[in-house]
Amino acid sequence: MLSVIQYHDPNTFLNDIKKTLKGEENELNHMLFLWTVIRLTKEQQLINGHAYCGAVWKTGENDKNEKSLVFAMLMREDDSIRFTSLFTEDIEIEGRKAITLLINDIQTLSLTNKNMITSIEGKDLIIQLVKEIWEQQQFKYNNNNKRLRQVTFDLNSSFHTWCYTVRRNDVGALSKRSIQKQQEGYFLRQATVIELPLLIDWLTDYFHHYKDYLSSKHLAQMIDQLVFTKITTELRLGNIYFYCDPNDLPVSMIWKFIPLEIGTSLGYVYTPSEKRNKGLGSAMVGAFSLKLLETYKYINITVDGKQDPDDNMYTRLGYHFEGKDFCYKIVLT
Repeated sequence: MLSVIQYHDPNTFLNDIKKTLKGEENELNHMLFLWTVIRLTKEQQLINGHAYCGAVWKTGENDKNEKSLVFAMLMREDDSIRFTSLFTEDIEIEGRKAITLLINDIQTLSLTNKNMITSIEGKDLIIQLVKEIWEQQQFKYNNNNKRLRQVTFDLNSSFHTWCYTVRRNDVGALSKRSIQKQQEGYFLRQATVIELPLLIDWLTDYFHHYKDYLSSKHLAQMIDQLVFTKITTELRLGNIYFYCDPNDLPVSMIWKFIPLEIGTSLGYVYTPSEKRNKGLGSAMVGAFSLKLLETYKYINITVDGKQDPDDNMYTRLGYHFEGKDFCYKIVLT
């Protein structure tokens, strides 16, 4: 029997979900999902009107207290809808039913932010199924009790990314790339608040890389709203690093993302145009990966889907291809 639970406390939702998402592979496959829930718990705000946390559980036929997670969906204000990918051979039966139940459940909400639903993100096979059922259900979004708005997908602004992972037994290629530059005097260090103007310039330029996926207005809003807040927050946490030349001048930038119990991610890998094609980015990723693997068992990276999935900087460093993620932008009509 399948049942829907709509959670009003993100801590309870996280605790229930983590009982199922145990182990390295489950954590790796649900990094963004888990991190989004963790962010909700840290924000300490009520879910009602600002987020949605829902799960479909299968209860045992003989023991009603015995339950297993079939599907969970999470929606955070001004963020993408994310979901689990636990389906096995029962995907066409229980999976479809669970997705339909949660989509119907979301439609019962009255959400306070008219722009709350921005996109859906997920792994290739699961997101295609969610999108298919979403369209079949003719999902309508209750916009602050004013009127129901039809949800459709803007395929022109949707995009995909490649996912890669490196583990502790892959340190050989990582070391080889970083040692040469290290011998030349290049080194990795944490960024400081004094370097805030440089970080703002570099992160802004990084975001402009996605101008093909976002409207100029949306890009400008994202940069205006996120850049300063992101940098100041992550600086305090010690998650932003520079790769520097022998004179301690930054030549590249890299960030640590989504630190979980077993693994973490890296991102915002950036080298200014005048410093590119010199092996600096590759050496920096190698050095930073080695540093992170002293603490974590694996590192995950998401790469622009325009790159060759089999031959890019990360594969040459020993990162292994894990799969394809999609982001479908949502339009309210």
